[in-house]
Amino acid sequence: MTREAIEQLMSPEHNRSIKKEPSLKEMELFIVQCLTKGMNPLAGDVDFWTDDYGKLTFVIREAFYLRVADAHPKFRGIQSGIIVERGPDRDPFEIEGGYSKEGEKIVAGWAVVHRSDRDFPITHKVNFRDYDKKNGTWKQFPGRMIEKVSQVGALRIAFPAQFGGLYSEDEMPDKGSEDSKPKQKAKPKSKAVESAEKSGFRIEKPEEQ
Repeated sequence: MTREAIEQLMSPEHNRSIKKEPSLKEMELFIVQCLTKGMNPLAGDVDFWTDDYGKLTFVIREAFYLRVADAHPKFRGIQSGIIVERGPDRDPFEIEGGYSKEGEKIVAGWAVVHRSDRDFPITHKVNFRDYDKKNGTWKQFPGRMIEKVSQVGALRIAFPAQFGGLYSEDEMPDKGSEDSKPKQKAKPKSKAVESAEKSGFRIEKPEEQ
């Protein structure tokens, strides 16, 4: 993947996900990440988009993490699954994989990465409530989704040189969620309003009237 090809993909003329061209600084950061980390947008390694203001967001697909880790000479495998509460006392149980039985409540995901040069494996656990989007695939396949988040987090810890600073799409807010929208700055108050409020007057906003 060349710099020129990535630059073309970041143009609104060639990519419907680019609502407005990002700043040169953000564009350069994204291009450098793709080139240094070996990410290919055309191969589906990374998703990226901008909002109406040109703010660039990019997130990494889980397949990229697994592919790069699998090619690392010191990678010795990954185990992962979910943690569920079961029984009248809601005792927690670790299950390998994302399958849960009816009546079991999914509360977390876990992953363990093994490296040949580490004395101990890298273990990573995440709370389901912290990532559950309550829609789409999170509603249909909750176990598999939280397992994927734990896998990516564990691989990022185990291979910081390859994945440091990169996050998967499942770890990020939805494109249309409130967390993903730019925060509007409050309009500054006029000197007249500030003076009136200091004197004890209550200034009502139009929607309050």
